Amino acid sequence: MKQAANRTKLKQGKSLGAIAALYQVAEKLGIIKALGNKNISKLVLWMIMARVLDRNSKLTSIRTARNHYVFEVLNIQKSFNENDLYHSMDWLARNQEKIELKLYQQLKKENKLDSIYLYDAASSYLEGTHNEMAAYGYNRDGKKHKMRIVIGLLTDKNGVPLAVRVFRGNTNDTKTVEEQLKILAKRFGIKKVVFAGDRGMIKRAQIEDIQALEYNFITAITKEQTKTLLAEKVITMELFDKNLCEVF
Repeated sequence: MKQAANRTKLKQGKSLGAIAALYQVAEKLGIIKALGNKNISKLVLWMIMARVLDRNSKLTSIRTARNHYVFEVLNIQKSFNENDLYHSMDWLARNQEKIELKLYQQLKKENKLDSIYLYDAASSYLEGTHNEMAAYGYNRDGKKHKMRIVIGLLTDKNGVPLAVRVFRGNTNDTKTVEEQLKILAKRFGIKKVVFAGDRGMIKRAQIEDIQALEYNFITAITKEQTKTLLAEKVITMELFDKNLCEVF
């Protein structure tokens, strides 16, 4: 018996649980249906899953695939390499608007949408310079002399992403709002909207664009606007002599 035990060898098998669970989540969210059944779209699905499992490079996601039942669960027809993943990203860029529309329609069908939509912009700096969207601009990360890109994200009131757009790094945040309004009005065909944005996002020009679509908006006034309203006695300090509290 001791000799038989010594001949026993342990081998780590591929993982099933994580990939199966993520697949079910993607299916429930409508991601699988929105991406379609092509082999290239399944590679996109794997990249999404890989980012959840292990936030690393495309090359690392290929290595990660070897440790999971990726081909069996996702029904990917053949092995893939880093170039295949980059080709799938090109496919994703070409089909982005169609995929966003399908995901929006799924949420609408499930009655998960309201009239409130949230929008904000962020930036990401780049170490390199050879990026067609990269430009010098205000850098939120405090990285001087670094080119950046600007990303605008549109969500529903619960923070579920509806659309994302990338702008040149020298694009002012306010200049990104018009694109989001077009998505809401023309692509999604939404008639009733309360657009919520911070005071660095919605200014006079953006308010005019919002009102032209007969949308409503929520924003804050700037420090200079506050001073003007106080000087013109439109608001007075006596309005703020009570303790403030939150109402739930």
